Amino acid sequence: MKCDLPMRLKAYYYIRAILKYSKDVNVNLFAFAAYNIVQLPIFLLMVMSIRKIATEEDLTNKGILWFPNLNEADPYMILPIISVVVTYLNLGVIKYLKLKIQNIKINF
Repeated sequence: MKCDLPMRLKAYYYIRAILKYSKDVNVNLFAFAAYNIVQLPIFLLMVMSIRKIATEEDLTNKGILWFPNLNEADPYMILPIISVVVTYLNLGVIKYLKLKIQNIKINF
């Protein structure tokens, strides 16, 4: 017979397991989260600034390369794809590579 634990107890055990694992592998969870939280206000300011520029100024003939008009959406979706790739590299891969390099230096 299966005994289901209450949700609060499951959360407690889950958090406890994460904290134990972070101690075992010597990872500071606050530093990991703070890196991403610090970027959030900068990202929001950038988005609000771009939105303000786009609504207040006439950007009809201000484009470059494949998009001649900044008032219209990117027809080939190149800018959103570039944004996603760069954000992924910034948050995921580069941090992983830094940890990997530090780990290699510690092992030698």
